[in-house]
Amino acid sequence: MKLTRDDLNVRFRIFERAVLEDQRAYYKREIDRNQRASRQINRTRAFFAFLAGVASLLAALVGGFIASQQGQGACALAELSSIASANLDQAQSAEIDAALSRGGNDAEESTMSCNGLRIFTSILMIVAVGAPALGAAFTTLADLYQWERLASIYETAQKSLAVSDALSPLEEEPDQVYHASLNAFVEGTLSVMRDETSQWGQLVKMPDALQEYIDRARDAAEKDDEEGAGG
Repeated sequence: MKLTRDDLNVRFRIFERAVLEDQRAYYKREIDRNQRASRQINRTRAFFAFLAGVASLLAALVGGFIASQQGQGACALAELSSIASANLDQAQSAEIDAALSRGGNDAEESTMSCNGLRIFTSILMIVAVGAPALGAAFTTLADLYQWERLASIYETAQKSLAVSDALSPLEEEPDQVYHASLNAFVEGTLSVMRDETSQWGQLVKMPDALQEYIDRARDAAEKDDEEGAGG
């Protein structure tokens, strides 16, 4: 059955709205979603890398400060008190504590300061070791879901749809040219969708129904061209 120009035009409008525009909107949503996820994961990885670097730097600085304080004897009181509590009997420990107490508030403040710095350094070392591990976990997550690759695939498909859209028929074209343009437009759009779907391994060949439809449309277009040339 030979389709009239009105039939072809209706088919073109239906295909354009129900297939081309819908697929284009889908690609746009997927591009935005995957790019957003990729940006978030990259910011998270950068944050943990920055955190690890800052923690390592602070740990080195605080460790150097504690070493300098120990060299000046300011932190020796804390170490002496700890050794006394652990290794000496009660009477000897009491004598050392009494000697330490004669140092006054300055000695007590130095002891508290050194102990606090040691705790702070331990926390920094834990952060410096743990932050890269967390960053590596997010890197593994990014490799697993491959958001950047998905966004690239959908961007390529979206650009290919624009090329197919350029083949769409024009109102001022003659019937035969309009029919041929419509076939090229439909086949090009379906080809883009097929290529995008094949990225996920869902298709290894053209579906039979789709291939039959394309073959029939191509044969009909060639037959119309021959009849037009013969007439």
